[in-house]
Amino acid sequence: MPIIRFYPSGDGGPVQRYLESLRGDPRRKDAWAKLMVDLIVLRSEGLRSGQITVKRVVGVKGSVWELVRPFEGMAYRIYFCLQKGEVWLIHSAEKKSRKIPASDIDLIGKRAKEVFRK
Repeated sequence: MPIIRFYPSGDGGPVQRYLESLRGDPRRKDAWAKLMVDLIVLRSEGLRSGQITVKRVVGVKGSVWELVRPFEGMAYRIYFCLQKGEVWLIHSAEKKSRKIPASDIDLIGKRAKEVFRK
């Protein structure tokens, strides 16, 4: 079973802060709970699990993936990469459209590149 790490240091960072903000918001706490279950499923069953929606991110070099959790009209997304048996959570977003903004692609690529150097 892979270990889940948070960019940049492994135990904190922007994705962890994002998840904590969801948890602390009464209107989005249920979305947080669903994302936490999705991360547990990802850790235990991997990319091919039929219980979660995982898509490869196009436009970023390396093995970068998007975990998508639709909930109440919003798509909660966590971007991650795989490195040495670990799942690195590198970016998060809430959006209604399928398209990833260019600025997010650039940031995801930059963070993934840093993780791949570890």
